[in-house]
Amino acid sequence: MRTIIITLCALLLMAIPVKAEEMVLYDNFNSFLIEPTKWHGLQFQQTYDLVREIVREIKGRKLRMAIVGHSDIEAGDTGNKWATNCLRPTYEVAEKITALRARMRVNHFWVMDCDSNPNTNWSHARARMGGIFFHGGNLADSEDPWDFTGDVMADILIRKQIDDSGPSRSLLEVVPRVFECFDYNCDNVEFLEPTNEPVRTIRRGQPITLGVECDESRDGFIFQYGRQKDFVSYAGTYNPNPEDFFPSTLLKFLRVQVIMPNCTSPPRPMYLMDASFDNVYVN
Repeated sequence: MRTIIITLCALLLMAIPVKAEEMVLYDNFNSFLIEPTKWHGLQFQQTYDLVREIVREIKGRKLRMAIVGHSDIEAGDTGNKWATNCLRPTYEVAEKITALRARMRVNHFWVMDCDSNPNTNWSHARARMGGIFFHGGNLADSEDPWDFTGDVMADILIRKQIDDSGPSRSLLEVVPRVFECFDYNCDNVEFLEPTNEPVRTIRRGQPITLGVECDESRDGFIFQYGRQKDFVSYAGTYNPNPEDFFPSTLLKFLRVQVIMPNCTSPPRPMYLMDASFDNVYVN
């Protein structure tokens, strides 16, 4: 992977008219099975035996993905563990994608606190769409082409955190994010302000059209939620040729994830995210 220099600075989130990339329908999931020539499915977990169930299927002419995680690992009473159910476009398509849009809906969720872990504010369940769009220059490149250190990712997600109560328990947050990876698996990240803050709330079962686009001509990202489009800017330069930062830019995805608190006291937390995706468009 070639080093590409980029200077990242504070971002400005602007609700302004933006010219988005021309989009074409990639999959409307009207087939009987998930099309193997269009998608690769995979799942992974930070620690063995976190995942209890994985679902990837076409149901009601929509892609349904679900993940159930159970935090019964004796890993202490601080921090979190994550597990992921992922579907990504085939490599031939992914390396050319700079824009994604889909109709998303959370069908069901379940999140739990842990009495013995006081640091559970970041624990949540989420449905995501996005990918890595270029490699930054703040960190040296690794000899390993799958090392995500220094890569810059943008995604948009629907999440449910555990600190909600009262009427808000049925609400989920829509959150645009841009961040740089600082280790091999992109576990240690730095969010670029003002992303990683909720821009609106929706209810369980409420569909919404979400999108993320790397707009090189405007030097930033366009995020779409419903009819609204916001532009997130950054300063710097990068090489837009995919072959120069292959293969990390092959990572474009639809995902459901659970981030569960480590817990040694019963009841051990169980987390669920069950979401539907439809009408996936790419540029």
